[in-house]
Amino acid sequence: MPARSDQYTPRPYFEGVAIYARYGHEGIIPIVPGTKQPAESGITGRYPQLSAEMSVCTAHLYPAHNLALRLPANVVGIDVDAYDGRGGDKTLRRLEAKHGRLPIAPLSTSRADGVSGIRLFRTRTQERLQNSPGPGIEIVQRHHRFVMCWPSIHPRTGAQYVWQNTTELVPFPDEIPLLPLRWEKALRATRRRTPVPAPTEPLPIRVEPSESLLRHIRAVAASLAALPKGSAANGPCNDAALKLSSYAPHDVSADVIRAELRRGVDAWQDGHDRGYLAIDQGLSVIGTDRHERRPWTDSEGAGFELIEEAGK
Repeated sequence: MPARSDQYTPRPYFEGVAIYARYGHEGIIPIVPGTKQPAESGITGRYPQLSAEMSVCTAHLYPAHNLALRLPANVVGIDVDAYDGRGGDKTLRRLEAKHGRLPIAPLSTSRADGVSGIRLFRTRTQERLQNSPGPGIEIVQRHHRFVMCWPSIHPRTGAQYVWQNTTELVPFPDEIPLLPLRWEKALRATRRRTPVPAPTEPLPIRVEPSESLLRHIRAVAASLAALPKGSAANGPCNDAALKLSSYAPHDVSADVIRAELRRGVDAWQDGHDRGYLAIDQGLSVIGTDRHERRPWTDSEGAGFELIEEAGK
């Protein structure tokens, strides 16, 4: 583990958030020390961007947390891992030989190999790019991941993150260069599975789901039952209902999902009305009596690694 220098701060988020706000950044989020997990739910993924004002006003709640940037919708990060045999340096050379050299861009890193880190680029649209163009490289996007950055401490190595390729302590948003067009087009070129056509005839409603589906529904219900007393139920209950409905086959009645999730809410000490309302809101997005007909590609039982965390 590298020796800590006097540049390290025991309060990365508290001391860094106002600086990022002054430089014009939004989406400044606190990260639990020793992890790469956000301190709160509802500030990443599909949720709205956290304003700089809100980040500054709540900084006193997370003084010793690390700091990360959730990127704007038109900015992506190219995360290269060139250590521990991950091969990001080789993948980067291969991609640059094919699509051209990347321009110099702000780079957030805690490594000293000169390659590893997250390079920031603006895109011409807000279209989602593929998550991984090759071994050792991932694309950081607003809906997927965030950028750990100065003055945070890497949870495993103990090294401090720094910004490179900028003359400032942190980069200004207008310093971020445009991603070359050839790169942007290539990263958009994701292979899509051919969707299964939506049914055209009425579907019979299955009274009971399969054992596989029922097992997963009950696993999510059990995680709802384990929610701490006094916690907010709306997010977990709504997410659980919506995700279960999205992955369940069309002929499974949403009433089955509703009933199982309500059992979980009943077992939760603060459950009942708030949990029931959140479940019904989640189900209403898909359909209450029967799922709306739509093209879908997930066979029964697929994708459940995404829902088992929904109630946590």
